[in-house]
Amino acid sequence: MDEHILIQKVKKGDKEAFKSLFLANKDKVYRFVRPMINKLEDVDEIVIDVFCKAFRDIKNFKEKCKFSTWLYRIAKNTSIDYFRKKKREAINTSKYQEYANQSDIQKSLEKFEITERENIIWGAIEKIDPENRDMIKYVFFEGLKQEEIAELLDIQIGTVYSRLHNAKKKLKSILLNEGFVN
Repeated sequence: MDEHILIQKVKKGDKEAFKSLFLANKDKVYRFVRPMINKLEDVDEIVIDVFCKAFRDIKNFKEKCKFSTWLYRIAKNTSIDYFRKKKREAINTSKYQEYANQSDIQKSLEKFEITERENIIWGAIEKIDPENRDMIKYVFFEGLKQEEIAELLDIQIGTVYSRLHNAKKKLKSILLNEGFVN
């Protein structure tokens, strides 16, 4: 069924239509959130929160952008809320402090045993400043178009192009310095 029709049905309270939207988009949201969050059970919880918020606020969705872009914005904000909560918890628990001090790549290696090549690339991506790193993630891992990114981040399209260019340039520089690229 057409996404626009499903959205209209959900706005009228149709839970089955929302289930269809959920099934069509849950993997995209998961892949969007996963690189930011280290604990898989937290990723699952955030994805559920995203869809709960989407269902609650669907009447506010103006359909000027794609539904997935709107979901990404909710996912981004929900992930930020997650980090704020974890930061507050970190103040109260020394165990979390140890967890927070481990590098993201080290935790990923322990969980997924990624290859050395992937390790080098992800390490290089992690060295890029967050604004530009997000551009790499949105374009190459989420497959978003520059226009969608501009809308998601509420920035000018020229800023997206500039950040993406800077991110690619920085990534290449890092990989060259590490002897990974000729």
